[in-house]
Amino acid sequence: MSSLKCFLYIAWSDAAYRVGISHDPMLDLKFLQQKGYRQMQILSQAIPIGLADFLLGQVANERQRLGQPYINQALANHRPLVKQAVKMWLKYEWRHPIEEVVESIYKKLRKLGDKLQVDILSRREEIAGAEVADCSLPEDMDLDSLRQVLDGRLLFLEEIEQVLLERKIRLQADLETVLQCLFLQGDIDFIPGITWEGEHLRCQRCGQSDNIRQTQCFSCGEYHCYYCEGCLSTGESRLCKPLYGKRAGCRGVQGEAISVRLDFSLSRAQKDTASALKTFVRNDKERYCLVWAVCGAGKTEVSFWAVAEALNNGGKVLYVSPRKGVVTELLPRFKKAFPGIQPALLHGGIREKYTDSPLTFATTHQTIRFYRRFDLVILDEVDAYPYQGAAVLHHAVQRATRETGKTIYLTATPTSDLMRRVNTGEVKLVRIPARYHGYPLPEPEILVEKALHSDNDGQVVLPQAVLELIHLTVEGDLAQLFVFVPSVFLAQRVGETLQQLVGKPPFNDFAGEWVQYSHSKDPLREEKRKRFSRGDFPIFVSTTIMERGITVPRTNVVVLFAEKDRIFDTGTLVQMAGRAGRSAENPFGRVWFVGARTTPSMKTAVEWVKNMNQEAYQLGYLREDLYRSTGERG
Repeated sequence: MSSLKCFLYIAWSDAAYRVGISHDPMLDLKFLQQKGYRQMQILSQAIPIGLADFLLGQVANERQRLGQPYINQALANHRPLVKQAVKMWLKYEWRHPIEEVVESIYKKLRKLGDKLQVDILSRREEIAGAEVADCSLPEDMDLDSLRQVLDGRLLFLEEIEQVLLERKIRLQADLETVLQCLFLQGDIDFIPGITWEGEHLRCQRCGQSDNIRQTQCFSCGEYHCYYCEGCLSTGESRLCKPLYGKRAGCRGVQGEAISVRLDFSLSRAQKDTASALKTFVRNDKERYCLVWAVCGAGKTEVSFWAVAEALNNGGKVLYVSPRKGVVTELLPRFKKAFPGIQPALLHGGIREKYTDSPLTFATTHQTIRFYRRFDLVILDEVDAYPYQGAAVLHHAVQRATRETGKTIYLTATPTSDLMRRVNTGEVKLVRIPARYHGYPLPEPEILVEKALHSDNDGQVVLPQAVLELIHLTVEGDLAQLFVFVPSVFLAQRVGETLQQLVGKPPFNDFAGEWVQYSHSKDPLREEKRKRFSRGDFPIFVSTTIMERGITVPRTNVVVLFAEKDRIFDTGTLVQMAGRAGRSAENPFGRVWFVGARTTPSMKTAVEWVKNMNQEAYQLGYLREDLYRSTGERG
């Protein structure tokens, strides 16, 4: 853990003064001599970077931090009517105002120190230009190396050291010295991990203020340091730890044109959407686009042409998802579509986190280390946990995008916030109402069954109607069956109950192993997921952990206790229903929502599916034979 303490200082020339912070003020004066600054006064003792940065913002405006000409300072102290007179007076008589500026800053620092109850001021010490004659500035090679390392990234000091190690780069100068010079040149941003924002502390890395905790810091030696509890899993953010960031440089010049290679044909719905996304990327006036696609629409493939458009313009592309499984599974498909590009993959299990590539796949947590890097961000499963409702991840993904960059949201179940942004015109909407195979979505049936309940002693009662649905699926449709339940407890109880019941009528003496159950606390959940996908057993009882990322060729879906709308909201019900009928070989399936009552979420989920089917039919996105039967043409 690398802490940094800084001094506040003021440096001046014959024409201007400048207020700044540095861990090594003599280095700053050496650098500023190139701009005519000849003297410096130290304003504070060495204090943590977060405190120093806050104080700098309180005592100096942006112009004073970059270099304030004296004449502007003098004019600022006079009313508009006498400004012209002051200008004329300054032509004939000049009095050095630096002492007044220093006294003014000292007064402000004293008040702030009293308010924060910290000792800030130091013994007044001046540094003359001659005193830094032996101080050396880093070579251009060191500066260039760090510019490349930080390009489009926001990193702590130890993370920068890791990149240098991975890339086998050895600097001639001290790392902090090179970074400070890059900051003085305006090439990088120098940001404290935690600082004050108004009356509150805020983590500059994750953007949150709720998880800031006070601690005695063994790194900076302060008894009243602060750290961010929310950042612990991805690197500790502290008041005394700086972040170094560099916005990505100008777009590169693309050589050979990049084209998409597919060994299959897109559906008409996919082609229309791919064309719309390509146009979106080209349109400078549009920044956000929502692709609302039904489950199984093949939304990944439609993004290929948007990716190609961005890459051909020399841009960088990020494909990001809340789930590790999504980015891992999609990587081979993109490699096949773009054989000339070697994408980078980032998730918690990848050790090398700083690979450079024009195309990056990452989980949302990994975006916290990017800084205005990507021209196009494709956010898959935008409604899924843990991205949904996580302000930290929203902040990280947004900061990873260039200020002029574009974002494409992919989902089958858009959130109310996304739809609000669509309705206000902030986000462009593109819909894919049909699956790639051209068959309509299975429309859920609502079954009110008050006999379905769980007793106080933990026993689950499955009514005869539910058992008949299960029997119909396995022996009638010869299909597998997802049985979704709202809790870990019910997954175990329903699973165990079914394991007993399938050996009795109406079932044909099924073995208990034909029923498996899983949930988030099940250590074998991934193994069971794979076995079910292979068809090793027909009935899988699960919580919502299996609502995404699993495709079974021939399956029905039953949602038990569907009235539990705190768990089974509209989006969740649509996702679970979307497990049925996904494959082209077996595009049909049945879906039942079974509950003690009908909820608004159940009704809305059914309406969503029906509306998508109707839109797909009207747009001619369904199979030709479905139109012949009605005498219409698609």
